[in-house]
Amino acid sequence: MKTLLQLLKKQPKKIKKNQLFIEIVNIYNFSNELKKLKISNYCFNLLNKAKILPENLNFFYKRFNLPKNSFFPLFLKLKREYILSQKQSKKEKEKYIYEKMIKLPTETKNMIKMLNSYEKKINKLNKTPLWTKIIYPTSKRKANEYLRYSNIQWAILFNKFLDELSNKYNCKIDLTIKNKIDLFILEIYNEKYTYQVIIKQFRLLSKKYHPDKGGTSLYFNILKDTKERLCSKRILT
Repeated sequence: MKTLLQLLKKQPKKIKKNQLFIEIVNIYNFSNELKKLKISNYCFNLLNKAKILPENLNFFYKRFNLPKNSFFPLFLKLKREYILSQKQSKKEKEKYIYEKMIKLPTETKNMIKMLNSYEKKINKLNKTPLWTKIIYPTSKRKANEYLRYSNIQWAILFNKFLDELSNKYNCKIDLTIKNKIDLFILEIYNEKYTYQVIIKQFRLLSKKYHPDKGGTSLYFNILKDTKERLCSKRILT
């Protein structure tokens, strides 16, 4: 059994700052009946999730043997408005993130889609929990940050995703996927690449990632290791 005080304490800060919440607390404080009231977990959850509509209040009172007190309709009204507000904010955030994601370069979006499909392929339920957790942004800040990502920053994120994918599903990662990420790092988007193309792209990108050129040792070493991996493949011509 739970109390209405527990219900009040459970509310988020945004609700507690609302003037109507202060009125509700005052109603509670001045009612010994409400203070002594014990409610079931089921009743508690119905209130907390604002599942009771105004037209069903009388039935609600009878169902749980509750007093017809203004506390209940006011609390439900406040919580319902808060929940609707949260849903609207969530929709607006999702729209904002989506609009930022579609502004990414086509090659980056293709890689993101490929990894999404890859997890679906190995997930028995055809879902993408790791892709959603690691790759797709969950905040506006992250979505804006992604717009400034270099290919190497994306590759670091992609490889982190593949590592966790391998651990979660206990599987070996398709070498074709890893190869595509290596090509992506060198900004080679045509799979019919040659040794000359790799060297050319490495020299070009070295000007961007070399520590002496304003880059970092980490990014330059990733670039160099990628070049060496691709150059070692037998399919090169």
